[in-house]
Amino acid sequence: MSEKTFTYNFHKKRVKEEPLDDLLSSLKGRENLNFLEIGCCEGQSTDWFIQNFLQTKNSTITCIDPFYQGYFYDEPHPELREKIEGVTVYDLFRKNILDCYPDKVKFHRGESKDVLPTLKKDHYDFIYVDGNHKKENVRMDCELSWDLLKDGGLIMYDDYHLIDDVREAVDEFLLQRRMKCNILTSLYLKGIFIRNPESIEKIENKEQKQRVLKFNKELEKIDTYSRLYDKNILLLEKIDKTSLVERVFESRKQAKEASGENE
Repeated sequence: MSEKTFTYNFHKKRVKEEPLDDLLSSLKGRENLNFLEIGCCEGQSTDWFIQNFLQTKNSTITCIDPFYQGYFYDEPHPELREKIEGVTVYDLFRKNILDCYPDKVKFHRGESKDVLPTLKKDHYDFIYVDGNHKKENVRMDCELSWDLLKDGGLIMYDDYHLIDDVREAVDEFLLQRRMKCNILTSLYLKGIFIRNPESIEKIENKEQKQRVLKFNKELEKIDTYSRLYDKNILLLEKIDKTSLVERVFESRKQAKEASGENE
């Protein structure tokens, strides 16, 4: 395997600052892992993911990047890198990743807004969102990647606290996603239907209406994700609907125990 060349140092710096090994330890040693990386640059993070998590059988990473010439990647940025004249970032990604790991990498050269809709839903164990950091682009990556993540999968957003556009886009998306998931229909739990507000208003039985309102209020406190780590990066675990329901019941049980009520 030829020696790799990196002119940027983003990921080595990130690994020093964040406990990524510990945060992603649940993925180590597992077979049939599917990773997705939005924004690959020269492949430094891609290489780290492959070396640390994807050496197992049938484990792969899907990489998306348009590699536009003259864009951020190929500007000098002397404070960040030592640019090699005549060599593009794509040249280095191909040398560092595509030539070294032909059986591990599925590469899509294009914009994430075009590629993500073509990928399989509920397929990825880990998604790393590190594409264009403009707010509208981050928000689109959030929207299009969430349904690609398996229940229980991990998703990591880069530069969450470093760049306002990233943080605002992610926070807005998570708020919207939680509300969408919390307004459930046709879910029957102990004789209580979880309904949207319009449906609740149509319930004639006052006692049943109060029970539904109370349960919905409890449900609104429950996110469809767990915030596992929140510093310069944001790492989340996607919670499936079954776990969501279990958390609601646990919340109700604890509330009753605290108030001295019996089941």
